Amino acid sequence: QGLALLGLPPSAIPSRPGKAPIWPEGVIGSMTHCHGYRSAAVARAGPLRTIGLDAEPAQALPAKVLARIALPAELATVTELAATDPTTAFDRVLFCAKEAVFKAWYPLTRTGLGFSGAEITLRPAGGLEIIFRCETPVEVRNLTWSGRWGIEGGLTLVGVWASEESPSR
Repeated sequence: QGLALLGLPPSAIPSRPGKAPIWPEGVIGSMTHCHGYRSAAVARAGPLRTIGLDAEPAQALPAKVLARIALPAELATVTELAATDPTTAFDRVLFCAKEAVFKAWYPLTRTGLGFSGAEITLRPAGGLEIIFRCETPVEVRNLTWSGRWGIEGGLTLVGVWASEESPSR
């Protein structure tokens, strides 16, 4: 359906080993799914270079997972945000943000990105900032990375994208 909205013929999207989608030439995109929900975002390649989506139930992470995935600054931010809004599972928001960053990173680099490879700063109003803490190839380094998160219908939803920098930004 997304390809049709871009004026392209509908087609199946095969996957690479590891489940990464193989988009048609000139198309970027991302997919996500969890119980009762699935979504995809597609765009024509151009100044927008990559997209990453993730969705999960808006529930706290299982015990000990946060300590495994979060950098010290991220732990501090999650703790601070949870103190101001105990109804939001900020640990899950962070997890989804890291997953979305990986989904945007991989098509550019074809390499993995561990949980410590990117530091995510969550903002209370739904924004997030991304700082890479690993060796970043030029395909990643020269892009402006952005993202948003939200809670809707019992789901944590995160979108991340990267675009070419321009002097007017």
